[in-house]
Amino acid sequence: MDEVEIAIRMTLSPGQQLLTYAGRVPFLVGAINDTTLVLLVGKQQSRTVVRWEQLTAALDDLPRYQWIEVGSGYNVVGDPQTLDGALKKHVIKRAIANYLAPVLVRAALAEVDYGRPLRIRLTTGTATVRSPR
Repeated sequence: MDEVEIAIRMTLSPGQQLLTYAGRVPFLVGAINDTTLVLLVGKQQSRTVVRWEQLTAALDDLPRYQWIEVGSGYNVVGDPQTLDGALKKHVIKRAIANYLAPVLVRAALAEVDYGRPLRIRLTTGTATVRSPR
C-alpha cells in the first residue's frame, strides 16, 4: 500500500457520503478494496472505479505544494496541468476530478481553495480549507 491508499483507507469507509466542492453534489464511497476505490456518482449513482496505482500515478504527475485547478470538464482529454487532466491521463476518461478532490482533502492529501476557479494543493499532513479569494 502506498501513501494515497493508506490515507484514503484511514479516513473513508464504504457508504460514506461526501459533497463535491463545486456544486455541493452528494456522492458515495461505494467500496474500498485491495485494488480499487469505487465512487457512486451522479443521480444514477454510477460506479466509478479508480485503481490505486492509477490514482497514485495521476497524483505523481501533479506538483506538490502548488495550487492547481481542479478543472473538471466533459471532454476526453483534460488540461494536463489540472487534476482533471492528470486523472483522464491515468485513470478514466470521465469528469471525476470534482468527486476526487473532496476524497483527497478528507484523506489529508490535499488542501482546497474555494475561489474561482476551484483549486487544490497536494500536500501531506492535515488538510485545510481556504475561503474564497
